[in-house]
Amino acid sequence: MAATRHNHYDVVIIGGGMVGMSLALALQQLITSNSLKNSPKILLLESSTMKRQEALQPGFDERSTVLSYGTVSYLKKLKLWKDLELRAESIKTIHVSDQNQFGTTQIEASECGVDSLGFVLENQDLGLSLNKAILGNKDTEIASPVEVKQINHNVQSATLSCQSNNESFDISAALIVLADGGRSGLSEQLGIHR
Repeated sequence: MAATRHNHYDVVIIGGGMVGMSLALALQQLITSNSLKNSPKILLLESSTMKRQEALQPGFDERSTVLSYGTVSYLKKLKLWKDLELRAESIKTIHVSDQNQFGTTQIEASECGVDSLGFVLENQDLGLSLNKAILGNKDTEIASPVEVKQINHNVQSATLSCQSNNESFDISAALIVLADGGRSGLSEQLGIHR
């Protein structure tokens, strides 16, 4: 049995962390809001096992992430913020300085006309909300655990050679998004340097 439902996808997102899942949700929301008759086929590939009740992906650990005012607005559009807000800590003041240097500044939420300048949230909580949303979305296909071994591309599409448990399979895509982290072996393989 193949690890994916189709042999070709319009968009394949490699990486089920914050960036990959947020993009998949945003694309799906865009497709739904525009009522596209021929909905693009979207596939999210993640090397770790994904579960609705657990955030098992490596980036969703006990560390915290600071979410800017703009990021919170984005999470609201994805309909994730209502659940996350209960566990987020509000940032009311930001103090900016450079050790042993002249000058400092302080930014206050009240002076900016907002309730909060941003929030601090544990990565586990963010991962759990993203997992629930993406795994509860029947329009975006998820395959995990899947490791992409190689990508070969031409002018019109790319072929991904994948491994899931003991099964090897190939899929093609019109667009591939690498969201597999800062130490992406696939980026290096494709000659993308940072």
